[in-house]
Amino acid sequence: MAQTVNTSKQAVISGTGESRFSRRSDAPLARLQLDAINAALTDAGLEPGDIDGVFTDGSVMPVSFPIDVAQTNAGLHGVRRVGQFATGGTGTALAVMEAAKAIRQGDLHAALIYFGVDWGSSQPPYSFHDRYRAKVLYEQPYGYYGQALYFATIARRYAHEYGYTMDQLARGLGQIAVDHRANALLNSNAQQSRSLDLDTYLAEGMLADPLRRYDCCLQSDGAVALILTSEEFNSHKDRPAVVVTGAGYAADSITDESFFSQNPLFTSLPSAHRSAALALSNAGVTVEQLDFVQAYDCFTPSPLMQLEALGVCAPGAGIEYVTAGTAIGSDLPLNTHGGSLAQCYLLGINHISEAVRQLRGEAGAGQVKNASKGAVMMAPGRDHVTLILERS
Repeated sequence: MAQTVNTSKQAVISGTGESRFSRRSDAPLARLQLDAINAALTDAGLEPGDIDGVFTDGSVMPVSFPIDVAQTNAGLHGVRRVGQFATGGTGTALAVMEAAKAIRQGDLHAALIYFGVDWGSSQPPYSFHDRYRAKVLYEQPYGYYGQALYFATIARRYAHEYGYTMDQLARGLGQIAVDHRANALLNSNAQQSRSLDLDTYLAEGMLADPLRRYDCCLQSDGAVALILTSEEFNSHKDRPAVVVTGAGYAADSITDESFFSQNPLFTSLPSAHRSAALALSNAGVTVEQLDFVQAYDCFTPSPLMQLEALGVCAPGAGIEYVTAGTAIGSDLPLNTHGGSLAQCYLLGINHISEAVRQLRGEAGAGQVKNASKGAVMMAPGRDHVTLILERS
C-alpha cells in the first residue's frame, strides 16, 4: 500500500547544530551532544521550553545518551511526545520523517532530533554486531566479522553480477573516495584535511579485498542536532526555509542479523528502491530536478548502490557513473561535506545537516550553485529512508 502524507502544513528544518568533529575529542559525548542541541536551538531562534517533541535512533542513543538524559540536561520542559526509531543510520532519518509528519498534522510545533557517538575515543563500532547471537556463534569464529568484510563481500558480488573487472571496480570505488575527500577539503568541520588522488588510493594495501583503507568510513567523536518546526513556528523569515517535501520508508523481510550473510539481494537494496520512489512521489519531483544527493557512505559500495536505487543510473551502471566523478562541480554532487568517508562518521545525521546548509546557501567554499532540491538516503540495510528536502 502506498504511503500517504498529510501536507496541510509544512515541516521546516529550522535549526541545525554540530559539535566539533574529531578522531578523539577531549570532551565527553554528553558535552558534544548538548553543544549540538544548544547550537540547534540558537540557530532556530527557540528556547528549550519551545520543544514539544524529542526523537532519536532506537539502537545507539538509548544506551549512550537516552532521551530522558537529553531532555533533562537541555532543559526541555515542554515535551509532549518522544520516539526512538529503527537501527543505525535509518533511525535518525526515520525520526525526521516521523517528526515532520507530526508537525504537518498539527500534533507538534517544534521537534528535536539528536544523535552523537564517541566511537573515535571509545570502543570501535565493530562491536555493534556482537549483539547478534548467530554472528557470534557461526560467523565470527570462522573470520567472517567486521563491517569492512561485509561490504567487501557485497562489492565482489556486485562486480560478479554486473561483469566488472577488479580494476574497473577499484577505479570506480576509488573515485568515490577521492571525490569525498575533495569535498571534505572545502568543509571547515571535517576530520580529513589532506588531499587524495586515485594513484594514492590504488597504492594502498587491501584491508578486506577489494576494499582499501580509503574505502572505509572514519572513526569519530561528534554530535548533531536538528530542529523541525511548523512553518508558523519558524522564527527565521529572513532566510530560506528548508522544507521536508517528501519522505519514504521501506523494509525488507530479512532480519538485521541475516542481512549481510544470508541475503540474496544485498547488491540491489530493494528497500532503498522503494523508499526512494515513495519520497520522490510524495515530493512531486524527479531525479533530474535534484541538485545534490547525500547518501549513507559507511563504505564506498554503499552510496554506489543507493544512487542506483534512487534512479540516478540503472542497476549495474553505478561504476561507470561514479568513475566520471561526483564531486562538487559535477552534474549531481554526492556527499558535499565529505560524508562518513572524509568528514565524520555519525551514522549519517551529518548528511541531513549538510543538506540544510546547502539549501540555505551556507556551505561556503563547498556550496553547490543554486541548490534548491536535494535527497538524503539512509542506510544500506534491511530498511531504508529517503528524504527530499527543498528550499522554500
